[in-house]
Amino acid sequence: MVPLIAGLAGFGNEASAAGDTVNVTLHKKKMDQFPTAMKNPGEVTDAFDHFQPLEGVTFTPYDVTTAFYAALDEELAKGTDYDDAVKLVVKDFALDPSATPAATGKATDSDGKVEFKDLAKRTAGGIYKVYFFKEDVPADYEEYEGYPTLLVLPAMKADGTTPIEDIHLYPKNKLKNEENPKKELLDDEGNPLTVPTDGYYVYDIGKVVSYKASFTFPSQIGEILHDVGTAGVDQTRYSKFELKDEVSVEGMKFEGISEIWIGGVKLDTAARAALEDKMPITPVNAGPTGPYTGKKAGFTMAAKLNNEKSDGDAAKFGESVATAEFLKKYAGQKIELVYGVSFTNETAVDVKVENDFLVNMEHDGGQADNRENDQTVPGISTGGMKFLKYEEGDKAQGLQGAEFAILKKDGSDEYYLTQDADKKPAWTKIDASNPISQADKFVSAEDGSFKVEGLAKGTYYLRETKAPHGFQLLTEDKEFEVKAGSYTTTALRYDVANVTEGGFLPSTGGMGIVAFLLVGLSLMSVAYFRYRKVQHAAE
Repeated sequence: MVPLIAGLAGFGNEASAAGDTVNVTLHKKKMDQFPTAMKNPGEVTDAFDHFQPLEGVTFTPYDVTTAFYAALDEELAKGTDYDDAVKLVVKDFALDPSATPAATGKATDSDGKVEFKDLAKRTAGGIYKVYFFKEDVPADYEEYEGYPTLLVLPAMKADGTTPIEDIHLYPKNKLKNEENPKKELLDDEGNPLTVPTDGYYVYDIGKVVSYKASFTFPSQIGEILHDVGTAGVDQTRYSKFELKDEVSVEGMKFEGISEIWIGGVKLDTAARAALEDKMPITPVNAGPTGPYTGKKAGFTMAAKLNNEKSDGDAAKFGESVATAEFLKKYAGQKIELVYGVSFTNETAVDVKVENDFLVNMEHDGGQADNRENDQTVPGISTGGMKFLKYEEGDKAQGLQGAEFAILKKDGSDEYYLTQDADKKPAWTKIDASNPISQADKFVSAEDGSFKVEGLAKGTYYLRETKAPHGFQLLTEDKEFEVKAGSYTTTALRYDVANVTEGGFLPSTGGMGIVAFLLVGLSLMSVAYFRYRKVQHAAE
């Protein structure tokens, strides 16, 4: 138990001439680690303003005066110094389960506050009372662990003589279960996608695929620790706060962070520039041109925090303090990053790409605290299809030189595919101005194979525009589907058969030529006899 104590300096003080009751307001705040020891001032303070309020926590006050002083007398009987004895009793104090509440329990409001008015200041015998505020955290706040507060009256101002009638206490919370970062794959409208039944989503080369990653800033990201190791030596509580994202395969491009949201508000240009000055972004594979192979696309966004102390490098310590002071306003708020990656012609086709979001932290003298998204993020890939052109009836006989166009259809409209040097696809409607002859040609190799790469999941059509020599042109388009596994799974290879035109065999002799010879001889005989007849008449 780590309670808050008010009025230690006022024990045994008889100078409380104020009224017989006090008002107590508790301010409930979210914290990820307990703050360094500090005496609760008992009055309103801005020291905790950067922490987020915690609504719905129920506090119930109990009068534990008798039990507290009985324990204190026992400790004093051991010869323990008075102040030390009080601290020991407070540290080990436990509420008797049979204790009766001094007032009905109340829950904190949306500002994390709850107030108890007119609590009695003294017992009937004039002894200052001690109140124990039992804390009950709602079931849906499982991640927070509450700690009770022990208030020992009278609560005195800093001068040690003036009593505080309206007491303000700041009981803390500590994260019981560490929050992990969240990550989602988004559709074109910005909605999260679930894992598809066929394993992963398939996109075109060049398509920007968007993600949203989020994490809550530590509540004490802006805290400065005092008396670290040596009296008077300061150090920022957090020495590292880094957001890191990286895809699982090489050859992809990082398209940048398009939006940053904090606390549900999108940062404008100026606010984003200020944040990136303290948390610069280092992209990987973000250039307009490759090569993209050899590195994995992603980014690192790291706060300029370090573990330097005030008695060390002044410049480094100053930078860490300035960063902590800047980030303090975002403490306990969720940061959301919307960013994109895309496939390039260097990305392996039909290989599932996974993507993890990591948060790496160090605090309190170098304690490492590294976390990663714990939910399943759908995988992605770019797709394609492999084909085999062969002679009908003999798949072992590939056919070289067949030319094809790839089409998409929308009702009666047809669109042909062209790909630029980076294999980014473009689709053009076939019409008089854009004949299919302008489509990219996919030509079968010597073994009859050819392929198309870099396409999204969908239904496409293969149209033969030129048949191999001696074979008939296909009269119908061949429908095929690009999906997860369609490119790498041999069983899904699309086979395209062609029928021969039939050959022309030259003649090697036969009755055909004999007939021509006979006709020729007959004509020659007729001509000869006519000639003889004319000659005979002339004589």
